[in-house]
Amino acid sequence: MKVKTPYILILAGGSGTRFWPLSRKKNPKQVLQIFGEETLLQQTIHRISDWVEMEKIFLLTNEEQKTIIQKNAPQIPENQIIVEPEKRDTAPALALALGEIARRDKEASIAVLPADHLIEKKDDFLATLQESTRWTKEAIVTIGIKPTWASPEYGYIECEPENQSSKETFLIRKVRAFREKPNPTLAQEFLEKGNFVWNAGMFLWSIPFFFAELAKHCPDLEKFARKVASSSNFDKNLKEEFCQLKARSIDYALMEKSQNILNIKANFSWNDVGSWQAIEPYLSDYASNKSNQKIISLNADKNLFFADKKTAISLLGVDNLIVIQTEDALLIASRKEIHRIKDLLKEIPEDLL
Repeated sequence: MKVKTPYILILAGGSGTRFWPLSRKKNPKQVLQIFGEETLLQQTIHRISDWVEMEKIFLLTNEEQKTIIQKNAPQIPENQIIVEPEKRDTAPALALALGEIARRDKEASIAVLPADHLIEKKDDFLATLQESTRWTKEAIVTIGIKPTWASPEYGYIECEPENQSSKETFLIRKVRAFREKPNPTLAQEFLEKGNFVWNAGMFLWSIPFFFAELAKHCPDLEKFARKVASSSNFDKNLKEEFCQLKARSIDYALMEKSQNILNIKANFSWNDVGSWQAIEPYLSDYASNKSNQKIISLNADKNLFFADKKTAISLLGVDNLIVIQTEDALLIASRKEIHRIKDLLKEIPEDLL
């Protein structure tokens, strides 16, 4: 039996602080042109627009970024762009968004997708979503990425040991636990055990199942979502009620507590574009240095350079630097310290954030 395509909820409200100075609050990572002419958000929409009807594609953002998101997604009707009246983290935001979709279709299945990931094999990606949709009436479905190295930069999902035939197209396992970003030693243990996958931050569920799980673990969010679903519009009272909800992540509020979560291992290539090093494989090589434009170098090795405008770049006697240039800011960091960029941003003037 053919499975109906789900509604798509694209999370487009992040700030992408690890991509500073290119990414800013009002010009976040999802609207950057890092891989070609399209922004990451535009690539995300186009990836699924031939598979899902346009009236099923929704965007979730915030007041600060609403204008830039609308500009980047003119094909999405304004009433399908859901705007948080105040940042309350992902759990209240998803309760709001799913309530809005439930107002249109109370039996809908929904795929929640980040706006800022790079996925190159579209057909394999859509096939994975289609298979995942089959399970949404009986479980929350997560998509996991097979680890290629012991990364301390990703969250992990611990699954039941593999017991399926290698001939089956998709590996589907019950989730045991969600694990936060580990230290390198623990990440290596996860890799060696073999039943851990990277958390891709993609979730699928049906409205009835999601509401039932909310009722068990965070009834205040379930009550709010049902109010949104039964209302004629997101009025002033609902906005005020949203702002009174406790800020919390969906992982903490629901995913870590639910006993009904499945994981489907992805059959597609994936990059969460979570740091400057993540784009390195897609930059040009210049004598062991990486850049989005030509570099002249002498006795320089393993440097990364990215500029948002044409500029002459020369490197002399420096190694392991990450240099990012914009019109009004310049970041020069060592590779071993770049993970502390959020600490640096605490010292940066507000008008540059």
